[in-house]
Amino acid sequence: MNAIFLPINMHIRHKIYHYRRRIPSDLVHLFGKKEVTKSLRSKNPINSVRLKNRLDGFLEQLFHACRLSAISQDEAQTRLTAILTNRHAPPAAPAEGASVEIIPIPSRRRGGKRLSDAVDAYSSEKEHGWTSKTKKEFAAMYNKLITGLSDPYLQNLDRPALVAFRDSLAREGKHAKTVNKYLQTLSSVLRHASRLKWINGNPAEGLTLQDNRREDEIRRAFTPQEIATIFLALQRDKSSFYSANSHARYWLPLLGIYTGARVNELAQLDVTDIITEKDIPAIHITAVGDEEKRVKSESSRRYLPIHRDLLILGFMKYVQNIAAQGHTKLFPSLKIGPNGYSHYFVKQFAGPKGWLRSVLPGLPTGVAFHSFRHTVATMLKNAEEPERLIEELMGHKHASLTLGRYGKPYDITIRARAINAIEYNIVALPVESSELVDVGNDVLEPVSIITCGPHKIHVSYDEPTLPLTVRQYYRPDLHGYSIFHDAIPDFIPD
Repeated sequence: MNAIFLPINMHIRHKIYHYRRRIPSDLVHLFGKKEVTKSLRSKNPINSVRLKNRLDGFLEQLFHACRLSAISQDEAQTRLTAILTNRHAPPAAPAEGASVEIIPIPSRRRGGKRLSDAVDAYSSEKEHGWTSKTKKEFAAMYNKLITGLSDPYLQNLDRPALVAFRDSLAREGKHAKTVNKYLQTLSSVLRHASRLKWINGNPAEGLTLQDNRREDEIRRAFTPQEIATIFLALQRDKSSFYSANSHARYWLPLLGIYTGARVNELAQLDVTDIITEKDIPAIHITAVGDEEKRVKSESSRRYLPIHRDLLILGFMKYVQNIAAQGHTKLFPSLKIGPNGYSHYFVKQFAGPKGWLRSVLPGLPTGVAFHSFRHTVATMLKNAEEPERLIEELMGHKHASLTLGRYGKPYDITIRARAINAIEYNIVALPVESSELVDVGNDVLEPVSIITCGPHKIHVSYDEPTLPLTVRQYYRPDLHGYSIFHDAIPDFIPD
């Protein structure tokens, strides 16, 4: 009698081969059981091993997606049921109206590692440095890659199949930039598999599409008219925002308009991140503080002088008030989410039913908080600020190795001058002029006056400093509010 050596995850019962596999302990809570069992309904060992390998591939794909939080508990159980009832595991639900095209890979050679194995190996090595947002983003792409290519054996992957997959992504309506992101991710995985000697070469190398859009067309900036509309709406709604204890809904858009900083860089700010250097108030973008704070890259760490208009609007007064209340976070009402402190704010601000859409109902889909960043970059460019200075203010990596490695940051006074070159003309500025005043006996003498909105004050030529009214207007945190603040429509002091 010949002995039969069964592969792992297989056993025989009543001469029928059965599949049995443990669910990883960290995923048991998702499936509500510790193992998966299924009759292979075959007495033929070769056919049974093929079915077993197929099940292993689908389950590995499913377990990987679960670990990276790409699917919900209900979807995980639905997909497991689909696998065990001999149906392909359904991919994550596509957008309404979209179709999912699967590219079959001919199985010329069986055995070896599958694409899902390569994804697991690559993720295990890289994911320790990923944020939860990055993990979720990559998991969705991996799920699309594995499902769209039918989780092939790596040795069966060839260039024509990947070209067909690339073209299928384009037919789904994905833009070249999105298609390229999938292809670059796949290329990284296959390059890692090649280093592990699981595949010879990298068939996904150099497959990307050309993006013919100009750089300034990739994400639209706000127009001056849109900025003015947003500003006026913020003044109108400030009272309701504050009544709901949602100060961030007022200040974050204004900070975006005048700094161009990334939304999470602003949302995560601590009170201590607002500093003064050479008498110039500034925002320190840093990851120092609580463990949830992070920056995109080392070049993102920077000091941003606070724009003159923000000082007039009382931003530093707001900082004083929050500090006096004992808060450490600048926007204490913001709750941490999967994408950081800005997670819930972003949806509330620019989601399909968000505040921004109600203010500007005709906005295209791609316009969101990040568009403030493009707006500021455009304003600095039009102000003819040096490219290197713009890169520094935006938190971009230095284009020049010499300046990046050896050059020190621009002085705070130069950065402040550049920031204040951003001029939207939405906050009235005091204007000095002169007029003739009758001082008696029909004698007219010139008198200097400063006008702002509906108010004007006379200025003595002998006064060595700016009048208190003007100083109050520019720095209400230091001197109190001014009558000139009446020039700002619907303005409410902090």
